[in-house]
Formats: sequence, structure tokens, C-alpha cells
Amino acid sequence: MSWLMLRSFEDGKFWFNTLLREAFNFDEEVMWPNLEKVLRKTNLNSVGLPEEAEVDAFVDRKLKGLHQYKLDLELCRGSAAEVS
Repeated sequence: MSWLMLRSFEDGKFWFNTLLREAFNFDEEVMWPNLEKVLRKTNLNSVGLPEEAEVDAFVDRKLKGLHQYKLDLELCRGSAAEVS
């Protein structure tokens, strides 16, 4: 276990994992500096933020997918009720 923990510290996975698990409950003074080191080391800090149009298109796709999911779920529930 200790070599896995050491490796996750070295490659930065520990900090991302911690951020995902404790997004609303972490020490900003510890978390962000360590995440920034990892981002700089891997050149991910130059990726940047998506454009507003990209975000809007993503949200639209997800909402359409949700709508289709709800339709499919209702169809499945209706089919299950007919079988019973």
C-alpha cells in the first residue's frame, strides 16, 4: 500500500482523487498549491477553460440525453406494467 500511496503523491493522482471525493470539504491552502504543481508538471495548466458556446452545447446535449432517458424509462415502465 505504501508504494501505491507514494506513487500517487508523485504523479499527482492523490490530489485529484482527494478533490473529487471531498470537493466541498478540503483545505484550500493545501489542495490548490499541490494541484497546481501537478498541472504545471504535466502541462495541463495550458488547457484553459472552454468557451461559453462549448459549455452551452454540452449542456444542451446532456439535457436532450436526459429527456430521452426519461422517455425510455417511461416506455420501459409501461411495458413492465403490461406484462404484470
